[in-house]
Order: sequence, then structure tokens, then C-alpha cells
Amino acid sequence: MNGFIESIRLFIDRHQLIAPGECVVVGVSGGPDSMALLHALDRLRRRERPAMSLHVAHLNHAIRGAEADEDERFVRDQAKALALPCTSERTDVPACAARWKLSIEEAARECRYAFFERVCLRTGARTLAVAHHADDNVETIVHRFFRGTGWRGLAGIRPCRPLTPESHIRLVRPLLGVRRRQILDFLAAEGVAFRQDATNDAAVAARNRIRNELLPLAAGIANPQAAEAVLRLAEQAAGLDEYLRQTAERLLETVIIDRSPEALVLNTAPILRKRRVLQTEVLRRAVVSLTGVEQDLGHRHLSALADLVAAGQSGRSLDLPGRVRATLSYGRLSLARRADDEPDEEFEIALAVPGRTSLPGLRLLIEASVEDLAPRQAHEVAAVRPDDEEWLDWDVLAPPLVVRSRRAGERFRPLGLGVEKRIAEFLLDEKIPRSVRDRVAVLADRNGVAWVIPVRIDDRARITPATRRILRLRCTTT
Repeated sequence: MNGFIESIRLFIDRHQLIAPGECVVVGVSGGPDSMALLHALDRLRRRERPAMSLHVAHLNHAIRGAEADEDERFVRDQAKALALPCTSERTDVPACAARWKLSIEEAARECRYAFFERVCLRTGARTLAVAHHADDNVETIVHRFFRGTGWRGLAGIRPCRPLTPESHIRLVRPLLGVRRRQILDFLAAEGVAFRQDATNDAAVAARNRIRNELLPLAAGIANPQAAEAVLRLAEQAAGLDEYLRQTAERLLETVIIDRSPEALVLNTAPILRKRRVLQTEVLRRAVVSLTGVEQDLGHRHLSALADLVAAGQSGRSLDLPGRVRATLSYGRLSLARRADDEPDEEFEIALAVPGRTSLPGLRLLIEASVEDLAPRQAHEVAAVRPDDEEWLDWDVLAPPLVVRSRRAGERFRPLGLGVEKRIAEFLLDEKIPRSVRDRVAVLADRNGVAWVIPVRIDDRARITPATRRILRLRCTTT
């Protein structure tokens, strides 16, 4: 198995993932991929890099009950057997998903990376290693292709990126150059134990169906080496992306008129002299230089921004993901970060009761209905209300009800808090993930905010013993 370890060492060195003498936090679930990563890094440490130190990190998601607890014990025992320090925590991910109105998968990711960041900060580590491998990369690329992506999406998973926007902690993927079959062969040859999560084999999520159904079908019909073909395409796309990145960076530096941590001002004339593909890449890099993240910055946003620049109409503006506002003024494009309490581009939509109200810009869908509540049933609400719903007292609301953007400095009285707070302050105090904060809207009646969507209702709309009719609201991501 020296070949397996050597391929990982070469990949680490090629992409400069781990510096000599570094402390590395290793995210370990207990599954085959993370156990292969842990043992491979430990082998490298013992044989070639004695100054490198490893710290095992495991998050119990509290999704699979006793099995999840067994996973946690297993990881701790494995770390002890390797004489490595280990930090594990338990987080109720289903509760977080209900509270933040996210899918279980999205909430698990938010909780997991927040945990990893805490471990890195406690240990002083600047690098977090996770176990994504080449087959994960293939599945990601195929998924992106069918959802709609450009050459950057076709480049696949990056070997290294910041853990979070503006973070000094790097997330690295040392196994990205090896296939799943190589990992399983290594584990078998070395007798490395691992835990198997049966949910990974269930063809329920889109990625699992790509793995278990689509890729085998492509291999049988079109090309037995379909996965290798996807990886070759990704390598070429990554090369194109690197060329455009370097070209765009050079151009961007020449068009910057003014720069600060909160704003960037560009001279648009040199940008307009370039091809559209280079224009959008320069604009993308300008926005990312402010936000530090591009996860939600898609083709439609960049296309709209390029159209704004090309139109040349002074005074026009455009709101972009990452709370960035682009404003054009006499051949200058200003990109400025907006404060958390500064409102998004204003919108107001009547809530359909009963019915469904779609908020495409926020990727949210609200389902509403009104139901009678039997006498003396109000005290049972907490026990019977589904976690993914909010129930309001219909008779204390003052229609019309609208879903709208939140306003600068807007306040409400969060249920259970007992005091009034600015919405922006409340979201920060509650440690609501930025991915959720950026999608926050409000449900309002004539008396003000009744629900900060999808986080908390206002105290005045709560269910009481006097409640006779309830407004049932369910908010989901689209």
C-alpha cells in the first residue's frame, strides 16, 4: 500500500496542502473515507513528517440515535489507539434544521463546519483536512452539469479553500486524487476498521442517485470509463479557469480606482473593451474580493452585473449575493458591502391564505392555512406543532398580510425573549448562519412584523389559551 500513501503525499505536495510542522485537524466521521484519510496522514507523520501533528475531530449529528453514539465512541477509540488527541461534540442537527428552516443536509453542514472551526481555533491549527475523494468529485461535477453550470463548476471540487469567508483556516482535501476503490483496497489491506452509515447507500438524495444509478448507467451505455472522462474534463476546465483567473486578476488591478475593506470602485471603460467572458470573470473576482465567498454568486447575477455595466446608465444599482450593492455612476462601478441591518432590494408580496407563496429571490416557499383550535387545546400546541411549522393566532393579526423585505433598523419582540430587539441584532445574537440571514424576510400585518422568516415569530402573535383559530405556516427552501 506504499503506492496509495505515496499518491497522497504527491497530491499534498503538488497543491501545497500541508506545510512541514503544521498542526492539522482531521474531520473523522468513522466512515471508510475519513478513516483512510486519518490513517494515511498518520502514516505520513510517522514516516516522513515527525514535526506534523494531528488532532481528530468528530461531530455527533444526533440523527441516527444509538448508531450515531456508537460512531462517536468508535472514533474516540481509534484516535486513542493511534495516540492522537480527539475532540468530539454532540449537536442536535434535526433541531437546528427545524429552527433555521434548512434541510437536514444543509443544517448538518453548517453545524459540522462551525464545529471544525471551533476545534481549529482551540488547537491553534490553521488547516482542516476532510475526506472528499475523486469519486465525490465526479458526482459533484455531474450534479452541477445537470443543474446548470459554467467552466468553473466543471472544474469540480478544489483541493484547498478557506474554511469560511475571511477565515485564515484552510480546508484541504488530500484524498481528492484517489478513487473510492483505492480507498477500500487500502483499508482491507491494512486491516483498518470503519463504520458504515447505511443512509449513504440509500438512493434518496440527488447525489446518491447519481452515484448508484446515473453513473453506472453512463458506464454501461456510453463509456465504461465515464468517471475518468469526467475527471479529465474537470482537469481541463480547471486549467481554463486558472488562465482566466490570472488574466482577470491582472485586468482587475488596472481598473481599480479606489479600494477599502467595505467597497471597491472600478473604471468600466477598460472592462468593456474585453470579451464578455473576461468581463464577467473580472466582475466576479471583484465581488468575491469583497465577500470572500462565491457560493451563491451565479451566472444570472454576473450576467445582470455585466448588463448593468454595458448599459452605462448612471444611478442604476443592483443587489448581489453576499450583501453587495453594485451602483453605476458616470463610467465608474461601485461595489459596496451593506450592513446587516441595511435592507435588501425592496419587495412586497401578498401572502396567499390559504395557499402557497413563492419567493424566488430568496429561494423560499411559504404554505399557509387557517384551522380551528378546539377549546382548551391551546396548551397542547407545543406538543403537537410540527418542528417545520410556525403557528400564529389568526384572530390577533390585522390583515392584509404581506411577505416583504426587512427594513433598516426594523424591530420586533421575539417570542420567548421578553424584550424588543432590532432584527439584525437578534439574528447575530442567535448565531443564525449567514446562509440563513441572507434569506431572511418578514411577514407583516398592519401592526408590524409578525414573523421573521424563517427564524422566530413576534410575541404578540403567539398561541394563548384564548386562541380559537391558528394560521399554520410552513417555510421550505426551493
